[in-house]
Amino acid sequence: MKKTLVLAVSLLATASAVWASPFSEFEQRIKEGIIKPFALDVGGLVGATGFAPARPLGFLHPSVRVVAVVQNEPDKDNMVLRDAGITTFGLPVAEAALGLPWNFDVVAHGFRFQNLSVFGGGLRWCLFKSGMTTKALPSLAVSAFGDRIDFSAFQASHLGLNAVATWDLPVLATYVGVGYDATNLKVQSATMASGSSIVPNTAVEGLSDTATGSRFIAGAELKLMFFRLNGGALLLHGSQGYFASAGLTF
Repeated sequence: MKKTLVLAVSLLATASAVWASPFSEFEQRIKEGIIKPFALDVGGLVGATGFAPARPLGFLHPSVRVVAVVQNEPDKDNMVLRDAGITTFGLPVAEAALGLPWNFDVVAHGFRFQNLSVFGGGLRWCLFKSGMTTKALPSLAVSAFGDRIDFSAFQASHLGLNAVATWDLPVLATYVGVGYDATNLKVQSATMASGSSIVPNTAVEGLSDTATGSRFIAGAELKLMFFRLNGGALLLHGSQGYFASAGLTF
């Protein structure tokens, strides 16, 4: 457990660095036929930021947190990142949520750095909350998110669905979850070499493709008064990764 919490702190400290420029060579490396695996990696990261323990905030109770997701290596078919020498890459987002009636929470999250932005939101619903007489059973929650990803050379839309089971103790909670992503990505700008010049690759510009994939998480949350610290292991469409978040719940 101590290792998990140390991992959470480390990920939150380094996620911006590993996300700083993984797409810098997208324009010259993107080709027809490899848009889908690139979209798969982008959507998996964005979707994983929506994971949270199955616990409703309570009516009009707010929470804020910073979330970081890291993937150890690109998908085996993502030649845009592989040929660029990108190994580990990740995504941080800031999140704000507010409790609604009937165990619903409304969530907004986003990230902007240089020429990349990710903005979206969704709903979480705790469909079963474990109580005094059902402590052996986990709380269960589902969520749905929609996101927009904008980069100088591409645009993408993302739909993410999640289901999480959480076992709550006074100071610590453990949880497992599963997620599904559908990501449509459109190439806005592509280039190619023509002699000694770099020219627009009009055969690729405007092309789009949709990738779908699954996610899994197993993690733990430390609860200290209003403070929450999460750390977990991810499986992003077959690639190993890590999840961390830190924030306040009121």
